[in-house]
Amino acid sequence: MKGNKKIFLDIGSQYISFYTDSCFLRERNLAVVRRGYGLELLSCGSDTLSMIKSLPEHSYVVKPLENGSITNPEALELVLKSLFSKYFKKRIIDKCQVYCLIPCGLSIAERESLEKIISTTGYKDITLVESILGLLPYTDGKATAVGILGASMSDIGIIDSSGIVSGLSINLGGDSINEKIKEIVLDKKNLKISGTTSEKIKINLGSLYENDKSLYEVVGQDILDQQFRKIDVSADHIRPAILHAYKRYVDIIESILTTIPNKSLGEVSLNGLLLAGGGAEMRGAIDFFAKYLKLPIRILERPEIAHLKGLSNLVNDKTGKYGEIFGNNR
Repeated sequence: MKGNKKIFLDIGSQYISFYTDSCFLRERNLAVVRRGYGLELLSCGSDTLSMIKSLPEHSYVVKPLENGSITNPEALELVLKSLFSKYFKKRIIDKCQVYCLIPCGLSIAERESLEKIISTTGYKDITLVESILGLLPYTDGKATAVGILGASMSDIGIIDSSGIVSGLSINLGGDSINEKIKEIVLDKKNLKISGTTSEKIKINLGSLYENDKSLYEVVGQDILDQQFRKIDVSADHIRPAILHAYKRYVDIIESILTTIPNKSLGEVSLNGLLLAGGGAEMRGAIDFFAKYLKLPIRILERPEIAHLKGLSNLVNDKTGKYGEIFGNNR
């Protein structure tokens, strides 16, 4: 890959994503490690999936980040070093800036810890930016409600040209929906299913439309006779899991709207809610949020990477209108 002067990074619980002017790269945030005198990285990213089936002796699988928190700093260091060296040439390190998206409300200690981990890759010019600011280039600069509905965490807030008016991160996302689906299938069908299966059910059946009666065939283990069998799951069956999460999103947005100045509230009523993240792709999301919030709703193109691409636009802006924002984040 040719040298890039800016690398935009998103370290999520499920994926680590890199965005540059020339490419977008995504790897699973997963690793196979072995403990000896220190922690040895045997595999990371998407390559790990094939190794899981037959783990080397004394090795184990680790997720360096869970629920938005770094659970294994040492493993995350090794994973980032491996991925940076895989995709970016060492000769660009001194000339390169790394911009990393972070959740709202990260403490100073958590920020310092993350910067230290990233710096072990050799990159020293590191800027941490709250994820919802990556949606600022998609607005007109006036107050807009935004939501990045992620896998283990979601970021929700109000932003305008001065930065974040109000914002927070919550432990709610696609992973929690998957767990609810597993519980529902177990309760209604006496069938134990894997997390991978519940994810497939969500993708194929997940809908906020009350009249959606779609069916999807899954395989699971009967808890009574321990035999594996096939069943049909309907969109009706899993809708409570979907509604549980999305009604919480609505409650949180409504709560935030009660805390902002009247001027900002008036602007939000016109500009509405801007959605990104994988959860924005849920069927019926626009109609659902419009019904409960009485706001214009817009889902960004390629919502799962829109905030990362938006961060690139924010940093590369030539007008200088975002200078104050980066002055507060560097």
